[in-house]
Amino acid sequence: MPTSSSLRTWTGIACAGCLAVSACGGDDDGSNSSVGPTGPVELSITGFLNNRGEAFDRDAERVELSCDGTINVLLGPRSGDSLTNWLLRPPGACESFEQCGYVVLIATPEAGDSPTVMASASTSLVVAPATGRHDLLVELLTGDSEPFLQDNEPVRDTLSDVLFSAPLDCLSGAGGAHTGDTTSTAGGFAGAPTTDGGGAGAAGAGGQAGGGGEAGDAQG
Repeated sequence: MPTSSSLRTWTGIACAGCLAVSACGGDDDGSNSSVGPTGPVELSITGFLNNRGEAFDRDAERVELSCDGTINVLLGPRSGDSLTNWLLRPPGACESFEQCGYVVLIATPEAGDSPTVMASASTSLVVAPATGRHDLLVELLTGDSEPFLQDNEPVRDTLSDVLFSAPLDCLSGAGGAHTGDTTSTAGGFAGAPTTDGGGAGAAGAGGQAGGGGEAGDAQG
């Protein structure tokens, strides 16, 4: 028959085992375990890059488009191929990760034309805006295509009065500069609502890419 001393010993061992299981996350509901990246999440437009390798700061007086009328909008702060404390994945691919999803970019011409929309799980979004001045907005969306909230506020960045200009030294007959109006050069993922409502929901549709500049029809 076990003595009181041996019972105390086995009780101590059992309690130590329970503590070890608890410390290792042994509870079944997993409510105390964090999933994926943690920490503060930020998003900002850091600059622009055209296809000729010309880089422009976010505060540049003008941003020269590529010969095909596109521009790479660069995002940060970066951690490797992703954003700091954020896992970039397309809609429906975040599984149980909490700080995970993609970016929506809306470029709205100040002249009042329809905005250009792009959604992508990348730190560089390729967009084809019309030439002229634009207001830009980027925002983080979750894998469920809902705005990601931090302290009850959306994680986003805005940049006003960005002047996109046509390239000046493209080869004649190579498609010319993109100078036509763009109703909605949208790509990436469908159904991307922002906290402003509207605009980004059309991201799945190709829209009108805008007409090529006259230089594209020039005789070589």
